[in-house]
Parts: sequence; structure tokens; C-alpha cells
Amino acid sequence: MGQVAFQHGNSTCLGLLGAPDVQSGPVVTLVTSVGAAGAPIEIIGSGFDQGVVVDFGTVPSTRNYVMRDDVTIGWAPEGVGVVDIRVTSSLGTSPAVPSGQFAYGGSAAVLVTGISPDSGRADDQVQFSGIYFGHDSQVYFGDNLAEPVEYGTEQLIVTAPKPTIAVGKSATVSITALSNGWSSPTSPADEFTYLERHQP
Repeated sequence: MGQVAFQHGNSTCLGLLGAPDVQSGPVVTLVTSVGAAGAPIEIIGSGFDQGVVVDFGTVPSTRNYVMRDDVTIGWAPEGVGVVDIRVTSSLGTSPAVPSGQFAYGGSAAVLVTGISPDSGRADDQVQFSGIYFGHDSQVYFGDNLAEPVEYGTEQLIVTAPKPTIAVGKSATVSITALSNGWSSPTSPADEFTYLERHQP
């Protein structure tokens, strides 16, 4: 079945015919996450061409301008709250991603994009990369608040708190950052695993 899928795949057939491969659809990786209706919002990603349409949630942008293949500007339509920005071209629509959200007014939504290291022990220092960390940022390892060490708008360093120990309690916890009234979404990439003290 694997061979059949490979032999009949678009890339394989097009390669045998000497034709160019099918281009991938648009992808949104980051947007200016705060603004008001009518504001020009920079959208960063890939696969943007002059025929793209930008949607703020379910509402299309009032107008948009493609600067490059990886940058387009969309003017925010009327709306409230936090919405996903998605870009549609003839090759499809970009998937919704946490870093592609737009917040109407207020503060930008905080997002954790990386953890280093992603395992360790209580009292170890852990570095977080992300966007829109404020001076009021708090980091939770599961239900436990971490002690801050260093804050920046795109980097946080904290001391891992003691884990909650209980029968059936997992050694892996979700990390949540709170800032500017927002809570970062959790994903498998935002997890920290506590190691036993006797492990090297």
C-alpha cells in the first residue's frame, strides 16, 4: 500500500512527466495581534500571491495588499474579541494557528512557542520563548506557580516549582503563561516532564 501511495502520489507522477510539483497552499505563522477595526495588520507566512483573500474570523478583510510571498497586509474589518486570521488562495486556505490570532483592542494574546529544557527537576531554571510576554507574566507548571528569574517580551526564565505528587499523577505537566489578561493555549509542545531526583 505504501508503494502504491508513493507511485500514484502527485509529486511522483509530476516528476516522471517533467512537470513542476504542486505548490503548497498559504500558511500564516505570525500576525500583529492587537489593533482596532480599520487598522492595517501585518501577516507573516508563506504562499501569499496577489489573488489572496484575508479573513478575520469569518469576516473578510476590508482590503489587503501583498508585499511579498511571505508578507501581506490586511485591514481589519469590524469585530470583537480574538479571531483567527486565515489566508485563502487558489491553492487552499491556511490552517488556524495560535500565533495567527488577532485581538481587537486591548492587549495582545500571549503565546509560548518553545521550552528549554523540556524536562528537569524542581528548582531548575527553565527558559520559555514566545511572544507578547508582559511584565505581569506568570508561568504555571500544571497548577503550580513558577518563581520568576528574568522577563522579556519574547523570553521568560523561571525556576521550576515543586510538582504536585499524588497517586496516578503524571510527571508531565502542561505549561501555561498568563499575561495582559490572556492565557496561552496549551499543546504537546508546551509540556515539561519532571525527572526523579535519583536519575542522572
